[in-house]
Amino acid sequence: MYAPRIHTLIFLAMKKSIYSTELSLSDRLVLFYNALTDNFVVAKRKEGESMEELRKKYVQSLIDGGFFVEDSVDESEVLQSRLRTVLNDKRAFHLTINPTLECNFSCWYCYEEKKKGTIMSEDTIMRLFLFIRKSFKDFDLLKVSFFGGEPFLAFERIILPTIKNVARFARLYDKAYEISFTTNGSLLTDSWISALKEFNICGFQITLDGDKDCHDRVRFFNNRAGSYKTIVQNICKLLQARICVILRINYTPESIASINSVVTDILSMTTKEMRSLLTINLQQVWQTRSTDLTTEIKRIVKQIGTYNINVEEPVFNYINSPCYADLRHSAVINYNGDVYKCTAVDFLNVRRDGYLSSDGVICWENNSNERRLEKRMNPSTICTDCRIQPLCNGGCSQSTLKIRNDSSCPLNLNNEQKDRIVLERFSQALRTNNLFKAL
Repeated sequence: MYAPRIHTLIFLAMKKSIYSTELSLSDRLVLFYNALTDNFVVAKRKEGESMEELRKKYVQSLIDGGFFVEDSVDESEVLQSRLRTVLNDKRAFHLTINPTLECNFSCWYCYEEKKKGTIMSEDTIMRLFLFIRKSFKDFDLLKVSFFGGEPFLAFERIILPTIKNVARFARLYDKAYEISFTTNGSLLTDSWISALKEFNICGFQITLDGDKDCHDRVRFFNNRAGSYKTIVQNICKLLQARICVILRINYTPESIASINSVVTDILSMTTKEMRSLLTINLQQVWQTRSTDLTTEIKRIVKQIGTYNINVEEPVFNYINSPCYADLRHSAVINYNGDVYKCTAVDFLNVRRDGYLSSDGVICWENNSNERRLEKRMNPSTICTDCRIQPLCNGGCSQSTLKIRNDSSCPLNLNNEQKDRIVLERFSQALRTNNLFKAL
């Protein structure tokens, strides 16, 4: 009978977490969120009840969720310790390979410059194979992702031999591997899909730009024929082959209304079992992000959810899902043996971060790998006082590396925008049943 008072005394001796947010969901509901623990509590509030009274009423849930911590706890150090553990993870190496920078499309928003003849040479391939073998000696898991350009322009010459060697070395050293692809999906053939089924293919990311009318205005073959029908058919073939697909739908203010038509087309060509392997990822084209389409996207996400299709929006969650480029043990090997940390660059017009030596070793230049890690471990000073730092940690390191002024938010977020980010995390948690506690 004395437990509530004991809890209250404990509560009064603690301090509020610097990573906590409190938001009113309605007149009767208050959302508590802690970005460090990624925990939520939804509390019922009586009429006239103060926030202090509400906190005391839910004291045990708030303590359990990390919303209040002992005075001796240095939460900033807890966060940094967790970051060091995640970013220095020695179990896996994340390898991205650009077999070529050539592409059979010329999308208007693409940040990469295309150039004929940019295909991996035999010498670079041999260096790559040496690196892959060394990686299996040092790591338990090798995650290999093919990027580009359009990687399937080099399927038989580079992709298939590389995958075969990955599988061979994995068997030799009794280690694990995963293969994934980022592709426009237009060049896949039945025989290639059949060949890939022999390996541990964890997924494809394939992009559409809206429904047939919208997409075919952006992505078309050299003869000006549209690619929508071909790509959708290939997505369905991959699903039929039990290969997971992330369908990224790029949208603009003009094409956003066509997203439901894409989903309808997919529904008409797939079974429930096939759709269990499909995730739809919605991304606003970066050149149009000055237009706020949040309301429209939330309506579309809700609609897609009624079809029992997994749908994702871009959601901040840096601690649990850091960018691959920020991991110590990650690299992008370009067609010519140059090495980068990030794929979101114009490989023909930016300085490389290193190179792949003749004996299959990555040689980092200008301390590039360490500099990026240092930036992630020690973001802008204003970030260390931010309640959502565990979610964004200063944003994309590719961008923050260029920022010298650390007196303002690297993402220029105000409190209202931070609240919106918290609500987006809450919405995602509800969709994935990852809610800490709803009361």
